[in-house]
Amino acid sequence: MARLRILCAQSVVLAEKVFSHLGNVTIISDEDINRDSLQDQECLIVRSKTAVTKKLIEGSKIQFIGTATAGLDHIDEKYINQCADGKGANAASVAEYVISGLLYLEYHKKISLQGKTLGIIGYGNVGRCLEKYAKALGMNVIANDPPLEDKLKRQHLFPLKKIFEETDILSLHIPLVKNGKYKTTAYADYEFFKQFKKPIVFINSARGDIVNEDHLLYAMDKGWVRESIIDVWRNEPQINSELVHRATLATPHIAGYSWPGRICGTLQVYRQCCEYYFVEPRWKLEDLYSLPSKVSSSNNLYEALKSIYDIEKDSRTLKTFSRDRIVVGFNQMRQSYPKRDEFSLGAVNSKMNQDVVYD
Repeated sequence: MARLRILCAQSVVLAEKVFSHLGNVTIISDEDINRDSLQDQECLIVRSKTAVTKKLIEGSKIQFIGTATAGLDHIDEKYINQCADGKGANAASVAEYVISGLLYLEYHKKISLQGKTLGIIGYGNVGRCLEKYAKALGMNVIANDPPLEDKLKRQHLFPLKKIFEETDILSLHIPLVKNGKYKTTAYADYEFFKQFKKPIVFINSARGDIVNEDHLLYAMDKGWVRESIIDVWRNEPQINSELVHRATLATPHIAGYSWPGRICGTLQVYRQCCEYYFVEPRWKLEDLYSLPSKVSSSNNLYEALKSIYDIEKDSRTLKTFSRDRIVVGFNQMRQSYPKRDEFSLGAVNSKMNQDVVYD
């Protein structure tokens, strides 16, 4: 096979190393990807910051398109029939972000997790991974996912009515769907929040546009939402400064930004590209990532996991930015985000099956 001409967004980690197996790789900033940059390129590899539309692609020589992300709302699927993606690659990363936030609440806010009911809306890769971790912490889990239930007739999924009645902690893991039967734009609004029978902990690490942020702030005022953990926002990077400072934990869309998760996203697209061009893949995760070697020996689960990922630090940093600096801060944190490990891949994973002990 002749060597391909491959254009990769700068945010696609290890892109040059991985895709050079297939051809000549050009790396440019996500913001600079345009019609001119696609001239003579055959493959385009991006992440969610790049909108891949008919206007961008039409008239180019692009044969293969891939996004190293789970979400596809930046892809014009009406025009682009097939797009390789990284679905599931960062599921552990997002689930561990949620668990880190919950352990923060238990340790600092004295909200016991044992026996609490976690409602999960969206039972895909992330939802199922989160369920496993939550049950290891002694939580009850009820999940809701109407599209999946309609498709697979899953018997263990529950109606929203049960979520509203029993949930202590709610975590959203649904995609952004702008139209149709399963539309999710502004899914969590005034009518949604007021139906919960008791004050909830609210977590959104899915997509910002699935929440009406003004209605969330109102729900916080009314006491319907007692604590909140927010990673995704409407109008990124021009995010809601008031919500940033009122949320218990606020982070700049980095829940899925673990280093192995990002590498897996790149690898999934790479493997699909190999399959498209009938080439045997060369790279595996273990070729590109080493397990964390230094893990806290603390018997305190929160402190042990914090040695792998410190959610407090991310939140504290974002909250330092004033209203007029929040866009700059949001972008800076994402662009310079450090290599975060996953505790599911390290020695600390065994602690998930132990009793939670706080000093």
